[in-house]
Amino acid sequence: PLPHASRIIHRARVAVTALVTVEGRPVRVYCVHLGSPIGISGGKRRAQAEVVLADAELSPGPTIVAGDFNSHGIGDAFLDRGYVWATRSVGKTVALFSFDHVFLRGLPGRVTAGVAREVDKASDHRPVWAALDRQ
Repeated sequence: PLPHASRIIHRARVAVTALVTVEGRPVRVYCVHLGSPIGISGGKRRAQAEVVLADAELSPGPTIVAGDFNSHGIGDAFLDRGYVWATRSVGKTVALFSFDHVFLRGLPGRVTAGVAREVDKASDHRPVWAALDRQ
């Protein structure tokens, strides 16, 4: 569970995590959906991200945090903790904004990322993707 239910409709948010095995190595993966700009303030959205970051620090291995952050500026919190911001420069994911991101920690290699612009009916946001070339 993430802190700070939204204004008006009082919707709470959660982050989901799983430990997956990639090439025989455990990787912690988080799927997040932080509160919207209409629902909560930027400071409260950052507090939601901090909950995810604090939980991720309990796992020393490689980590991926991805999803709808409803913010571009929230990426600085991940950079400050040593994450690679794979989707920092991919462009708009909803209307005029870049709100959907992928952050990586402890995964060496060259990262490429983008927005699946051809997908337009799955969500109000365009999906983002990131690929890691470990060669």
